[in-house]
Amino acid sequence: MYEEEESLWWYKSIKPIAIDTPKEWIEEAKEIRKLRSGMHNQFSVKSTDKQWVGDLVEIVFHRYLSDMGVPHKWNDKKPVGVGDIEIGAIATDAKGSKRKRDSLITDPGIMHESHLDDKPYINQYLFGSYHLHTNETWLIGGISRANALKVARRAGPGDRIDYWVIEEGRFAYVRYYFCTPFDKWLQEVINTCGFRLSELS
Repeated sequence: MYEEEESLWWYKSIKPIAIDTPKEWIEEAKEIRKLRSGMHNQFSVKSTDKQWVGDLVEIVFHRYLSDMGVPHKWNDKKPVGVGDIEIGAIATDAKGSKRKRDSLITDPGIMHESHLDDKPYINQYLFGSYHLHTNETWLIGGISRANALKVARRAGPGDRIDYWVIEEGRFAYVRYYFCTPFDKWLQEVINTCGFRLSELS
């Protein structure tokens, strides 16, 4: 199957939320990344790796929830031990990847391995992607931590995750086809909190 066909099939099947991303949101994500990098002892990465993409996915998710009227807490200046975004008692960790093309169902959602193994307080992971060619952020889908632990693959220095060869650090990744599509995932999360998306404005 050609990439264009896969991309079209993915978009029609999963229907990610695609949101135009203004420059101000990107700058906000970069500032949040600077703040958090100063708070936590993370290994350095090249500036071209755009480590702020996960922070951008948080911003887009927060704004989407606000527009939908979903009660939540965004821990933009979060201490260690809380989720990026909390909907009721559900702590969510947002992960993002940059793409130069539309995301495919076979693409990996990547995180630091420690973010999977050492965060028992996280209930759900949300995967998104920032598309350089369209300046859009996609909210793609989510998966529970319990399920992520079952299906995630692990990789370290010298290993390859698709086109990316890891230089340092250890990572875990979950293919998007293991995730619940975003709209269905969000409905399930907020139903757990006792209200329905259709009732919100």
